[in-house]
Amino acid sequence: MTQYAVLRDFDNMGFRSQARSFPGFPAPLQTHLRRLAPREALRQDLRAGDLLSIEAPAGGAQIVAFDAAGRPALDTLGLKPDGPLALVASDTGVLTGWIVAQGGDATAPIPAACPAPLAEPLLLKANAAVTVWILRPLQPEALVDGSAGGSVTVSLKRAAGQSPLLPPLLGDTRDEFTVPRGTAMAYEVKQGEFVQIIDIEGQQCSDFTAFRSDGLDRGEELMIDGTATRSMVRRAYPGPGLLDKFFDRNMRPLLNVVQDTCGRHDTFGLACTARGYEERGFPGHVNCSDNISRALAPYGVAPRAAWPAINFFWNTWIDLHSHNIMTEESHSRPGDYVAMRALEDLVAVSTACPDDVDPINGWNPTDVHVRIYRPDTPLRRAVAYREKEDAPMTISQTSAFHERLEPLTHNFAPRARSLGAGQLSGGGRNR
Repeated sequence: MTQYAVLRDFDNMGFRSQARSFPGFPAPLQTHLRRLAPREALRQDLRAGDLLSIEAPAGGAQIVAFDAAGRPALDTLGLKPDGPLALVASDTGVLTGWIVAQGGDATAPIPAACPAPLAEPLLLKANAAVTVWILRPLQPEALVDGSAGGSVTVSLKRAAGQSPLLPPLLGDTRDEFTVPRGTAMAYEVKQGEFVQIIDIEGQQCSDFTAFRSDGLDRGEELMIDGTATRSMVRRAYPGPGLLDKFFDRNMRPLLNVVQDTCGRHDTFGLACTARGYEERGFPGHVNCSDNISRALAPYGVAPRAAWPAINFFWNTWIDLHSHNIMTEESHSRPGDYVAMRALEDLVAVSTACPDDVDPINGWNPTDVHVRIYRPDTPLRRAVAYREKEDAPMTISQTSAFHERLEPLTHNFAPRARSLGAGQLSGGGRNR
C-alpha cells in the first residue's frame, strides 16, 4: 500500500503559478512592527523571553521600563540608566497618565536609557515581565525647521509558545475572550459599553449580530437589519464618523462604529450555511449559521438554517458590469479590529468562520478575539492609516482644532492621518 505524507500545515499566501495566483499578503512573522513619529511615545508589555528590537535614527530614542509594582526596571532588559527622562523632548502625557494610573508619582525623575544611534538595530530580551516605554525625543522647534529626522522602528517578537499578539488595550475591560476557529460565542453588552472584534492572525471573517435585550425579554427578536442599516447610512456598511450606526428593522440604532482599522466588510451575504457547503460538495461541514443558533439558544432565540449577519473582515464587492457579488481574500491584517459602542442593552454573537473551501478566510480559518470595555472608556473615533499595503498600521489622530470643533459638528471624516470636520450647518451645529 502506498504511504502518503499528510500535510497538516498549509499556507498558500504568496503562491503563484501559470494556472493559479493567490498573492495575498506575506505570511505572518509573529512580529509586531511599529514606527514612532517624532515626539511619540509607545508602550510595549513584555513577558519573559520576548525580544524587542529598536532601530533609531540620529537623535536616538529614550527607553524607560517598569516592573509589575511600577518600579524602574531597566535592568530587566540588560540596560543601565543614562539619566532622567527628558519630559519636554517628547509628548509624555500618555506615559505620565499611565504612571499615575499605576499609583506612581509622575513628578518624580524617571530613569531612562538613551542608547546612541547604531548601524544595526538594538536587540533587547526581557528576562521577566516588564512594561517598556520607547520615546522618540525631539525639541518642538525641530518640527518647524524641518530637522526632525526619521522615525524610530520598534518590533516585538513573542517568545516561543506564547499566545498570538493582540493589539494594545483601548481602556478598562469588563470581559474578554477568544472565539476558537469554527465556533461562535454569545455574550451580553450593556448600554454604553464598547465591544471590540479583533482578527488575531489576519484574513479571518467574523460574523456578528446583536439583539435588543428588552425585545428578547418580550419574546421579540429585534436584531441588526442589514437592509435597514444600508438604507440609513447610504453605503454598504457604517464606519467611524457621521454615518456610523447599525439599525434594527424599526430603524432604531443598536450600535455605532467608533474605530475600524480594516474598512472592508460585508452586510449582504448570509452567515455560511450547511446548505451552502452541501451544494459545493461538502456535506456536514461546520458552519456559522448552525454555530450562531447553538450559541443563542440559552437566550431563547429560535434556531435558523441561515442567519443574516454583519460579516466583519469579509471582502466583498459588486461587479460594475455583471452586478454579481464578488469575493476575494480579506484585506484585514493581524490585529485589525472593529470597535463599537452599544446604544442599548444587547445580546450579541460573534463567530470565527470555519470556511476553508474558498479564499474568504485566506484558506485557513483562525481564531477571533472579543473585548468588552466599560462605558467610561475614552474611545475616540478613528480609522487605520498605512502608507502602503505592507506598512505597519497607525491610528488616525484628532487635529489640534478638534476640541473646539467637536461641540459644533459630529460630521468628521478621515483625512490621511487625522479626522477633519465636514460641513458646519444650522448656525454652526450639525448633529
